[in-house]
Amino acid sequence: MIEYARHGVAMENGLQELKDVANNITFNNNEDGIGRYLNDFFNLNIRYYC
Repeated sequence: MIEYARHGVAMENGLQELKDVANNITFNNNEDGIGRYLNDFFNLNIRYYC
């Protein structure tokens, strides 16, 4: 699916196969990885304190 979409984001603690094809790798799930990525991607200026 990541290859088909042509833009993919993998979590730091995700499967290596996904990280190999992802465009970006973000923090792991314990560090609010997807939230941080979306915050930066959409310039939301939300602060995360993990």
